[in-house]
Amino acid sequence: MGDLSGQLNWYDLYRHNYDLPLTPAERMGETVIDGKRRTYKRGMTQAEYTPFATTITNTKSAQVVNGDFLTDYMNREDVRAAFNIPSDVQTWEMCSETLDYHVQDEASMWIYRVL
Repeated sequence: MGDLSGQLNWYDLYRHNYDLPLTPAERMGETVIDGKRRTYKRGMTQAEYTPFATTITNTKSAQVVNGDFLTDYMNREDVRAAFNIPSDVQTWEMCSETLDYHVQDEASMWIYRVL
């Protein structure tokens, strides 16, 4: 399966996977909020977003960054103002790395029996 799907962008099948991985410096975005310069992580790679998907985490496309444009947009001062986000709230990133996700064997199938 990895050979057939290794070049796919699993989270945006219509988006081209560029062969240009972002450098560590390019992964960090910068914005000015309330006159203060703040940084944020631009998007996530597929390997970061789904580390449990071992069939794709070691592929070239797993290093493609998704959501870099979205994080840039959501951290613009005018956009934050339009969403009424107070200036003391942290910059927006796609996913929190502070949450401890748990992988379950049955995924979300268990909830169907409950519902």
